[in-house]
Amino acid sequence: MSRVTIISPLHIGSGLTYENFLIYQNKRYDFDHFISKVFPERKSQLLDPSFLKHLTTLSNSSSQIAKEQIRASILPRPSQIQELVPMYSVLPKLEEKKLNEKSINEFIKTMNQPYIPGSTLKGYIMNVIISDAIENDSRLREFVKQKIDEIESQLGEKKRNEPSRVQYWNRMRAYRDYEKIERDALIIAAKSLLCRDILFPENIPVSIYFLNRQTKNGSIPQVSEFIEGEFSIPDDFITICHFGPIDPNTPSMVRIFAEAIISRLREFKEKFPSMNAGFMRRTIDFQKRFIEHLPDDERVSKEDILDQLADILSRLAKGQIVIHLGRYTNFVTKSVSLALDHEFYERHFENIFSPGRKSKPFRIGTMNLLAYPNDSNDFFQIPGYVAIEW
Repeated sequence: MSRVTIISPLHIGSGLTYENFLIYQNKRYDFDHFISKVFPERKSQLLDPSFLKHLTTLSNSSSQIAKEQIRASILPRPSQIQELVPMYSVLPKLEEKKLNEKSINEFIKTMNQPYIPGSTLKGYIMNVIISDAIENDSRLREFVKQKIDEIESQLGEKKRNEPSRVQYWNRMRAYRDYEKIERDALIIAAKSLLCRDILFPENIPVSIYFLNRQTKNGSIPQVSEFIEGEFSIPDDFITICHFGPIDPNTPSMVRIFAEAIISRLREFKEKFPSMNAGFMRRTIDFQKRFIEHLPDDERVSKEDILDQLADILSRLAKGQIVIHLGRYTNFVTKSVSLALDHEFYERHFENIFSPGRKSKPFRIGTMNLLAYPNDSNDFFQIPGYVAIEW
């Protein structure tokens, strides 16, 4: 028997969104089902050009009026709704105004049942293991730092008069060989780690929160589905299987990487708690510094957030396994770079470690914060902390 405890609301996105007019009495319904009920009697209204135009404006920031008019047009009578089967239960924990302003980011589900994909869990675990290997294996640590410094130095000499697009492709080409070493090592080692999907109980209500990506230069509001609660899982969701021999023709640096990962997987359940604690402490230290240096803002409850991080550190000190998952984790949780050091991470963030380097660069100073339930003005916690037991 395993156990999963959602310490702070968790969101793992499906890539899909929907609008608040599909929620009725804390149940989410299918758009097509609503339309099928009302179409016979509202056909002329639903086919009217003005209504169809409303449907094309839902992504606009000023779409509130359009959503209200769509809701009035497609919402069946209560007696008709009773004939429909809702998709799942929802618990909006924000002001109605905020729920109407933004499209709702959907939590990933199978047959309307929320779950944590095994690939999400495996990605986090491998990140922790690689981070520990780089931090504690001097050969890997020096190789990674030296390789990155060499590439950046070479690129710095070239880029003075080059357009940004040329700089980007030069960087991609320069890192290709290094990335191949890490990728090949992962192919060899990661096949021994199996993580299965964690299905949450059927009919669990999905919470809807207002969230802000807080930056030093402003904020980006979003509305998303989250899972909360504590659940028992009947079987282990993590399995370590057979380790095959490494091909003798494997390049030496790939072999060193792969052997470092495999040695940690061999004693996974004994070693992972301490590896994870080290990884989490580094990311929490980074996040604490960010929160402490944020400009004073009455919307951000620094004290609550710092208390939350102190609670996570306390759990880790007691030997609990607390991980950080989902779309709204900070960038440091998705990178192994803090295993090198903070200064190195900050110096190379925009060019190397930013998840947005394939588009416009992200700023290093960002933090995703959830608002208090039913209050869109006070942000009080970081989402996505999960405790696991096996």
